[in-house]
Amino acid sequence: MAGISKAEREARAAAAAASEQGSEKPQDSSAGDAGGESSTSQAGANDAAALQAQAEADAKVRAEAEAEALAQVRAEELARLVAAIAELPGDYTDADFVVSGMRGYFAEVFTDEHEAQIRAVVVARDAGPQLVHMTRDASAYPAPHTAEVHPDEVGNYSAGGWQIAAV
Repeated sequence: MAGISKAEREARAAAAAASEQGSEKPQDSSAGDAGGESSTSQAGANDAAALQAQAEADAKVRAEAEAEALAQVRAEELARLVAAIAELPGDYTDADFVVSGMRGYFAEVFTDEHEAQIRAVVVARDAGPQLVHMTRDASAYPAPHTAEVHPDEVGNYSAGGWQIAAV
């Protein structure tokens, strides 16, 4: 019975019950009653077939409703994904990180097209100017003795005893 659906099991049970009801009628040895038993058995089989057909129809209606509900959920999920992509880049500068997170969260609806959209929007920001490493004499000045200085500030630091460190 492992391959039989619940609806089919119910229909078979109903058919068996109908057959039992037909066979529980008092039996008489007269010839007229023998034909009655046959028609009762046939009626039970017809009832079982009707119940099975109804169960199959109900199962089909349920399956269609579930498919429609799933389609609705996916449409809502897709709308949320599109809205999330529209809010990018925000503070994100790592496209791989964003793609990985979105692919994990929106797995059912995320496509390669969405990945391309994210990669087009989320780009690495310019790291800015290269900082200058400076030091000053520890015997003449209090800590700190090393600093990473913006190129525009090198002149100001030099006035305080700082020197560009040898590379």
